[in-house]
Amino acid sequence: MKKKIITLTLVLAVVVSSILLSVDILLAGNQNLLPGTTITANAEYYNGWYEYNRPISSLTDGNTYVGVGYNLGTTMVTPYNSKGEAYVNFAFNGATTLNKLVFYFPGTSAVGETDQIRDYAVDVQLENGAWKRVAEQHYAETSSNWDAYSDTVCFEAVTCTQLRVVSVNAKGQASAGFYEIEAYHDSSIKESDYTAIEKNNVIIPQTGYVNLLAGTTITANGSYYNGWYEYERPISALTDGNTYVGVGYNLGNTMITPYDGDGRAYVDFVFPKETTINKMVFYFPGTSAVEATHQVRDYAIDAKLADGSWVRVAEQHYAEAKSNWDAYSDTICFADIACTQLRVTSVNAKGQASAGYYEIEAYHDGNVEEKDYTALEKDVVSIPQVDYKNLLPGTTVTANRSYHEKDGGWYAANRPIAALTDGNTYVGVGYNLGNTMIAPYESDGRSYVEFEFAQETTFNKMVLYFPGTSAVETTHQVRDYAIDVCSADGVWTRVAKQHNEVVDKWDAYSDILCFKEITGTKLRITSVNAKGQASAGYYEIEAYHDEFMVEEAYTPLEEGDTKVPQPKSTQWVAEKELDDYAYSFAIVGDTQVVAKNDATYGTKDLKNLYKYILDKKNDYNIQQVIGVGDIIDTYDNEELMNKEWDVAAEAITQLDGKIPYILSSGNHDLNWRFNYVVPGRFPNYLTQSQVISRYGRIDAGEDTDEPSVTNSAHAFSVGDKDYLVVTLEYAAHHTSGLMEWANGVVEAHPNHNVIINTHAYLAADGSVLDGTQEGSPSSYTGCEEHNDGDYFWDNLVKKHENIVMVLCGHVGVDNVVVSEREGEHGNKVTQIMTNAQDLDAEFGNMGMVTFLYFSEDGSTVQVRQYSTVHDRYYGKTSQLSGEDALEIDVIERSGTNCLKKKDKVIANDAYYNGWYPDFRPLSSLTDGDKDFIFRGDKATAIPYGSNGTAYVQFEFGKVRKFNQVKLYFPDAGADNNSMPMEDRITDFAIDVKLADGTWKRIAEQHVKAPTSWEKYNYVISFETVNCVAMRITSANHNSQKTLVFSEIEAFYHGDMSKEDYGMKTVVGNVVKEKTKVVNDCQDKTKLQIEKPMKNLLSGIIPTTNRADNIWYNEFRPLKNITDDVTDVYSAAKIATIDYCGGQAYFDFKFKKETKVNRVDIYVADSQNNEIKERATDFAVDVQLADGSWKRVAEVHVETPKQEEFYMYKITFEKVACKKIRVTSINQKGQTYFAISEIQAFLDETVMKPYTGITVPSSEKYEIPMPKIRLKSEAKFGGLSTSPEGKKVK
Repeated sequence: MKKKIITLTLVLAVVVSSILLSVDILLAGNQNLLPGTTITANAEYYNGWYEYNRPISSLTDGNTYVGVGYNLGTTMVTPYNSKGEAYVNFAFNGATTLNKLVFYFPGTSAVGETDQIRDYAVDVQLENGAWKRVAEQHYAETSSNWDAYSDTVCFEAVTCTQLRVVSVNAKGQASAGFYEIEAYHDSSIKESDYTAIEKNNVIIPQTGYVNLLAGTTITANGSYYNGWYEYERPISALTDGNTYVGVGYNLGNTMITPYDGDGRAYVDFVFPKETTINKMVFYFPGTSAVEATHQVRDYAIDAKLADGSWVRVAEQHYAEAKSNWDAYSDTICFADIACTQLRVTSVNAKGQASAGYYEIEAYHDGNVEEKDYTALEKDVVSIPQVDYKNLLPGTTVTANRSYHEKDGGWYAANRPIAALTDGNTYVGVGYNLGNTMIAPYESDGRSYVEFEFAQETTFNKMVLYFPGTSAVETTHQVRDYAIDVCSADGVWTRVAKQHNEVVDKWDAYSDILCFKEITGTKLRITSVNAKGQASAGYYEIEAYHDEFMVEEAYTPLEEGDTKVPQPKSTQWVAEKELDDYAYSFAIVGDTQVVAKNDATYGTKDLKNLYKYILDKKNDYNIQQVIGVGDIIDTYDNEELMNKEWDVAAEAITQLDGKIPYILSSGNHDLNWRFNYVVPGRFPNYLTQSQVISRYGRIDAGEDTDEPSVTNSAHAFSVGDKDYLVVTLEYAAHHTSGLMEWANGVVEAHPNHNVIINTHAYLAADGSVLDGTQEGSPSSYTGCEEHNDGDYFWDNLVKKHENIVMVLCGHVGVDNVVVSEREGEHGNKVTQIMTNAQDLDAEFGNMGMVTFLYFSEDGSTVQVRQYSTVHDRYYGKTSQLSGEDALEIDVIERSGTNCLKKKDKVIANDAYYNGWYPDFRPLSSLTDGDKDFIFRGDKATAIPYGSNGTAYVQFEFGKVRKFNQVKLYFPDAGADNNSMPMEDRITDFAIDVKLADGTWKRIAEQHVKAPTSWEKYNYVISFETVNCVAMRITSANHNSQKTLVFSEIEAFYHGDMSKEDYGMKTVVGNVVKEKTKVVNDCQDKTKLQIEKPMKNLLSGIIPTTNRADNIWYNEFRPLKNITDDVTDVYSAAKIATIDYCGGQAYFDFKFKKETKVNRVDIYVADSQNNEIKERATDFAVDVQLADGSWKRVAEVHVETPKQEEFYMYKITFEKVACKKIRVTSINQKGQTYFAISEIQAFLDETVMKPYTGITVPSSEKYEIPMPKIRLKSEAKFGGLSTSPEGKKVK
C-alpha cells in the first residue's frame, strides 16, 4: 500500500511538472509568429515551376525535417535574380513584436553544398514604414550535414509590419532554399543573447534602402542657368546612380553650379508626394576633377514640410579641404522628417567659384538611431535658410533732403531710389550709373537712405552693393557709414559701422554686415563725407534674417576717427491717465523750426499747434499759455524772417480774447526786434496778457524809458491761487536796472506764486547755465555782456521764497527737463525746460506743447509733452504723474488754509488700536466739515497714552509757512456723547518741525475749557514760522480720556502784527476770551507738556544681517521701522527680519557723526506679534568715529506676557557715533525679530540711572559685539533664499 501511494505521488508530480513546463514555454513566448502571415518571394520564384513544386507554404507548415533529412519536394526554393539576390517576405496582419528567428536549412541530402545559403540578412519594416536590419550572417564554410540543420538569431525586440529574409549568391549559388522559418517574441532573451550583425566584403542590400531622390524634380540656383552649366554639367547626374567612388575623374558628369552674387548656391529636390527621410549621402569630386580651393566646405540641408514651412536638418562646416584624388562622400543622419522638398545650400566662404557634386542620395533608414544623428554644426560661416529673402522690397524708401531738393530734384528723377530694391546688383556687369541711387551730402556732411517696413521686421544681416570705378570715382566712394535700426517705440540702435579703404575695382563690389538679431520698423544707412565726397551711391541694398547666424559671425562695430551721427530716437509713449487735476497751463517751447518750415513749405503746423490748445481750453481748463522764446528762426534774411513772423502771428493770435498768453524773446527773435514786432503783429497782446508792469526798452542797443515787451510782469488768479509770471529778456545784457525792477515786482506780490519765464536758463542736464555748458549765452555768442542762468539765480530767483518756478527753453532737449534748487529761505524752486527744436529738425515738425496740470491746491503738477502733429504723447520722462508728479512749494493767498487733505497725519501710538482709525479717522481733521452738531462720528478722537499725552501731527513733506492755527472742537451733545465735557482740552502745546529736523514750540496753553455744550474753537496767532511738520500735543492733567477735534486749520496772514499774537476762544460764533500765548509753562504747579524731539533715525532705512525674505521685504518692509509712525496695532506697519546664526539686528547709519543718548523700541501687541516671538535678550551698540563699537545698553528679560504693545526706553550717557545697531538673540526659540518703530534722540532730560548693561545669567545669553570690518567681505555667508514654512506676522 505504501509503495502504491509513493508511485501515485510520483506520477502526479510528473504530470504537474509537465503542465507547469508547458505553461513556462507558452509564457516564454515560444509560439511561431509566422503562420498566418502573407508570404511572398522575389520575382524569379514566380516562373511557373517553383511556386508549384517548391511551395512557399512549406516555410510555415511546421515541418523542420530535423532527424529526417531528405524532403526536397517540400523545400521552399527560390532562384537568385540577375543581381544575385533572393528573398522571402512575411507580411503580418498587424504590428507584431519579435526578437528571435530560427531557420531550418536542407542538408546535403537535398541541396548540394555549393548551393547552400551562406550570406543572408533579416530586415524588418517598422510601423513608420522604414526598414531596419536586425540580423546578418556570413558563413565562410559550407555545412556537411546530411540531415537538416538550423540557425537561430536573437536581437533586441522590434515591432514591425513585415519581415524579409534576403540572401545573396556571393559563392555562385543558383537558388536559396529553406525547410522552415520561425519567428518568436521570447521574453527570456537577454542582451547577452543577441546575435551580432556580421559584416564582411559580401554586401547584402538592405530592404527598402533606395535613393529617394530618384524621380524628383531637380533645380538649382539662378547662376546655374547661364546657358553652359545646365548642358555641360547636367543636373541629372545627381541621381544617375554613378558615385565614381574608386573611379575618381569624371568632370563631364559632375553637376556643378556657380555661386550667386550673395555667395550662395543650391540644388533643390521636389518629391512627387510627401516623403520621409532620415539620411543623406553626398559624393563629391576629388582633386582629380575639382581643385581643393573650390570644394564644397560649408553646406546645409533644409526640408520643406507639408505646411510650407522649412526646417533645417543638417549643417556642416569643414575647416580643411580634402586631399582625396578619388571621389569622397559625406553621410548625414537625422531624425525622421516627412517633407515635400529638399534643398542643399552651400556658401563660398572660402572664395570658391562653384559647388560640385557627383551624386546625392536620400534614404529612410530604419537602422538610424538618435546616437547616429549628425550634429547640426553652427559656425562663423552662416548658411541662410531657404526662406531667406531680401526684406527690403516693398518698404518705403526715403533719403536725406538734398536728394529730393538739390538741383531742382534732379537726383530723385535721374538716380532713382527704387533702384535700391530692384534686384539688380550689377555684380559682373559693372557699369550702370543711370540705375545707381545717388544722394548728395547735406551741409553737415551727412547723407542717408532710410527703409520703413510695413510692420515690425526682424533681421540680422545686410548686403550693400556699391558701384565700382566704372560708375563712381574712388574719391566719391562711400567710405564711412553706419546702419541704425529704429524700434517700434522710436528708439534707434546702431548695429553696424564701417570705415573702409578705397576699393580700386572696376566691377560692382559689396559689403556683407552681420549683427545680433534685431526687430525694428525702420533702418537707416548714414554715411559722412569725411573724405570730401560729394554724394553717396549704391546699386542695391539687401536685408536678411539669417536664423543660423552665430555670434562669431558678427561684424565688429568699427570706431575709427570719423564720427557717423546716429539718428535721433523718437520716444512715443502710450497715453497715461492723469490723476485728478483742477486747471492747466500750456507751455510752448522753441517753435523756430516749425515756423521756418511752415513759412518755407506752406504747412500749417504752428497754426494747428495753437488751434489744438484752443480746442482743449475747456477739456483741460487751460488758464494760461506761456511761450519760452525763439518763436521764429531766421534773423539774417529779412524776407524769410517776415514770412516766419507772419506764420507766428497767424498761429498765436487765434488765442486773442479766448486764452491769455505770454511771450518771451529768444536769441533768434532778438530782444530789440521783439519789442517792435510783438506790438505790431500782436496788437492785442498787451491788453490781454494781464500785464501789470514793464521795464525799459532796448532800441538798437540804447536804453529808453519806453516800456518793454521783453521784460514784463503778468498777474492772474486761478481759484484761490495768485500767480505772477515775470518774463525776462534773453541773456539780460543791456538793461542794468532789470534785476532791480524784477526784484521789486516780486517783493510787491509776496502772496503770489511767482514764475520766472526767460529763454536761456537751464542746461540739458538740468543744471543752471553758468558759461561752461553748451547753450550758455556768454559762450554761445562770445559776448561777455550776455548773462547766463546763474545771473538770474544769484540776482533774483534764490532771493524770494515766493518764486516757485522757472520756465525756459533755448537748449534743444527731446524730453522735458526738470530740476529743483533750494532758495535762501529753504524754499524749493522747480525749474522746467521744454524745447523740441531738435526733434523738429530731425523728423520734421512735431508741433510739441507741454501741459502742466495743477491740483486744486496748486501744489501738485503733472506734466505731459504732446505732439499736435502726430497726435501722440512724447518722451517717457516727459509724462510725470503719480509718484513722479512735481510738488510745488505753493504760496497761499493770505488767509487760505494751508493744511491739505493729502497731508500725512499721524497720532500717538494709543490711537492705533483698530477702532479709532476706522470710526474716528484722522482724515476728518482736514475734510472741511467743522460745523456739524450732535455727530461724534464726524470727529477725530485720539486716546491718551500711558504717559498722559495725546497728539496729532501733520507732515507736510516740504516747507510750509503760517502764523495762525485754528483748533475746532465738537459740541458736547444733548446727552454729552459727542464730546464729553470732561474730555475737553485744557493743557496743550503747538510745536513745529523746522527744515533741519529740530522742533520749536510756538504756543502752549493752560486754560479752563468752555462750560457751554456748544461747539467751540481756539484761534492761536503767533510769529510766522516756516516748517515741515506741526504737532499739537495735549496733556490729560484733568484726567481726560480722549482728545477730540472736529477740524484743524493753519493760515498765513500777511498783515498780522505782534498785537495779534495770542489765543481767542470762540464759542458758537462768538469770541468769548482772548489770552496770551504762552511759549513755555513757567508755573511749576502745572505739569510740563513734553516737547517733541528730533528723531535722529527718521527715514534711515536700516541694513540687517539677513534681508533675503521676499515676503518680509514686501509686506513687513524695513522702512516701517523709521517712518515716525508708532503704530503698534497694525501688522503692515511692522518691520520683520529672520534670525540667522542665532541673531538678528537692525543697523542704522547716520550721514555724519551724531550725538545720541536715548533709543525707544516699540513692540506691537500680541495680535500682530506673537508673544513667543518677542525679543528678550538684546543690546544697543554704537559705532564710534574710529570704527570701533561700544555697547551702551544690554537687556535680558523674561518674555513679556501682556497682550498690549509696549515700548523699551533705552537711555545711556551721551555719545557721538556713526551707527546704531540693535541686536537680538533667539536663545528662547524665537524665529523672527519684529519691531514697530525704533527712534533715537539726543534728550537733554535724560539723567542717571541709565538702562545699563545687564550681565546675562548664562553664557548662552551673551550677545555678540558687532565685528569691526577692516576690508570688504561678504556679510551674509552667501545666503540667497528665504526660509519657508514660517508663521510670520
